[in-house]
Amino acid sequence: MHRKLHSAARRCRLAGYRAVLVLPVLACALAGQPAAAAEIRFAETAEISGRIVRLGDVARITDADSQFVRQLEQVEVAPAPPAGVRRPLSLAEVRQRLQSLGFDQSQIEFSGYGQVMLTSATVRQKDTPPAATQALRQVAHWQQDRAAQLVSEAVQRMIKAGTPDLGPVSVEAELQPQHALVILAGRADSMQIIGGQPPWNQRQTMLVQLLDRQGNLQQVPVIVRCEPHPQVLAARFNLPAGHVVRAEDLVWQQQKRPAGPQPLPADLTGRETVRPLRQGQPITREDVKSVPLIRRNDIVVVHSTAPGIRVSTEMKSRSEGARGDRVILVTLDGREQVAARVVGLQEAVVEATADVTTNGRPALPRAFPQALQQPVLQRALPGSRPMTRRPVAGNSDVRNADAFRFEPNGPVFERQNQNRARFPDVRREQQR
Repeated sequence: MHRKLHSAARRCRLAGYRAVLVLPVLACALAGQPAAAAEIRFAETAEISGRIVRLGDVARITDADSQFVRQLEQVEVAPAPPAGVRRPLSLAEVRQRLQSLGFDQSQIEFSGYGQVMLTSATVRQKDTPPAATQALRQVAHWQQDRAAQLVSEAVQRMIKAGTPDLGPVSVEAELQPQHALVILAGRADSMQIIGGQPPWNQRQTMLVQLLDRQGNLQQVPVIVRCEPHPQVLAARFNLPAGHVVRAEDLVWQQQKRPAGPQPLPADLTGRETVRPLRQGQPITREDVKSVPLIRRNDIVVVHSTAPGIRVSTEMKSRSEGARGDRVILVTLDGREQVAARVVGLQEAVVEATADVTTNGRPALPRAFPQALQQPVLQRALPGSRPMTRRPVAGNSDVRNADAFRFEPNGPVFERQNQNRARFPDVRREQQR
């Protein structure tokens, strides 16, 4: 009997030793195993009944800690889309929002769809009192614009402080009417922007934090799109109207792109400004014009040609124009005017008609504009006025006609003479 009791006691002691050894090993194994992470499983579509999209509206959240689940479900991730509008919400936007709020995403598992298609419920704000709904409708456009401007300026300051090499940017902010009232009622000097990352030219959801008049912290979600300013041509100095643009007058600057196609330096140099330009002001094609070769009240040499005849005279300009432009010219006595095409500096051409007589010769009174008919007739039958005669440049047909340039003290008249007998001295000069 004594031997049996001793054996039983020995077995109990061994079992106790085993228990003491197993419990520490099990505790170490449990301590080394990580705690189960919270799971956020996104749905394919979500119908939003309010004006704010919360994480619980677009995903099913599971975790052992029910308080942590409720905290995740109440996270505001984006504004709700307007009625009748579908908008996707990507997983990247949700992760960015959680990161901006300080959640440790290593303890969160994401599953389900990569983006959720958001739609608005048919009846929205059904719990909103009619008075509150009417107040939201009465938010003026200028109030929304002012709130969006304050948000844009805050985003610009944030980007300038974080990425100064990016340079100036244009910011477009979208926010709901009730959020505009919150921003306008808060302290603008306390406004901070949370979130946002490159590339900046994509639409992103950011969070605006500011203090209200009572010192309470307010948070407003906004959708922001940033666009870095491009390099445009601008005036290096103040340029007056009528200034001929040179290459050294231009400089590339990062500014907001003006409307219309952007010019190159070759499109602006050598042209004249049509209005004064301030230093740093972007220059467009509408700010310059071709340099006028004929200006108002200039004395212009006018040429007109017809088969075998060319008349040149002086007239006065009533308008200005560059090469190829049409200008209005008047005779020096101011009685008649013609339209001419600019071909050079203070030089223009008037097109004569192609009418001819039955014998093939030009009908002088009809071939030229009325303002030039009298000079043509006077030079066609030269009188006793002194003239100098010389061959017309470029005319090599001297066998059938004598081509001479008559330069009297007046308009210049050129013709191909069909009657050699009338100019015996010239014929003798050619024979020599």
